[in-house]
Amino acid sequence: GHEPRWAIAYKFPAVQGTTRLVDIGISVGRTGTLNPYAILEPVSVGGG
Repeated sequence: GHEPRWAIAYKFPAVQGTTRLVDIGISVGRTGTLNPYAILEPVSVGGG
């Protein structure tokens, strides 16, 4: 590629968490389409 030879990209493993599906909601779009969405329990990832 066109990256400089001295450039280094450090990559760290992704932080993962587990949560529970509380409910499934339905929203109505402006054209009348029904769009499902998930309501999840809060989960803390990455500290802070």
